[in-house]
Amino acid sequence: MHLSGLRWFVWAAVPLVPLGTLTYALKFYRNHLRSSILWTRVASLALIQTAVFLFSFAFLPALAFLVNVVALPIGYYLLDRKLKHLGIERNIGGRAF
Repeated sequence: MHLSGLRWFVWAAVPLVPLGTLTYALKFYRNHLRSSILWTRVASLALIQTAVFLFSFAFLPALAFLVNVVALPIGYYLLDRKLKHLGIERNIGGRAF
């Protein structure tokens, strides 16, 4: 199977994937919303999440939901770690997950 043969509901959900990343950034990085580093990392994470979403449904449709449920927290963890390394801290204490 390839990307053009995906069901309509997969293509309908594709625009919603970046909204989760945007919401995450707005919630946890409220103090750094003017930082171009933050938005560059958020945009790249949204692109990666969209690619994982599409390719998981194209090549592993039976496991697509599981792949995406596992990949989302890993992506947010890597985003937090990279931003912390660059000196951008989350402004809400505690764990995200």
